[in-house]
Amino acid sequence: MSATTYTPAPIDTANGVLTGLTQQLAENIRELWVKERIAPGWRHGPQRGAPSSPTTPWVCLLLRLPAAYVLVCSLTLIVESFPPIPCA
Repeated sequence: MSATTYTPAPIDTANGVLTGLTQQLAENIRELWVKERIAPGWRHGPQRGAPSSPTTPWVCLLLRLPAAYVLVCSLTLIVESFPPIPCA
């Protein structure tokens, strides 16, 4: 397809159509991370514990985390979910 015949048609996100999907995907990334921590014995606690007592305040729902961390989950979604696009 030549560049002169191609007309880009991006999804109009002005109405927030993808907002819910983005939130769900960010929550899913968080759930997978927590699942990976729980499997070897990590559990929720007020602070990060020693290896003999693996606790951390980060084993919780995404909505209970600081806004900056929620942003990290969203950025992780972007980085991990989409393959690099060749520029050639």
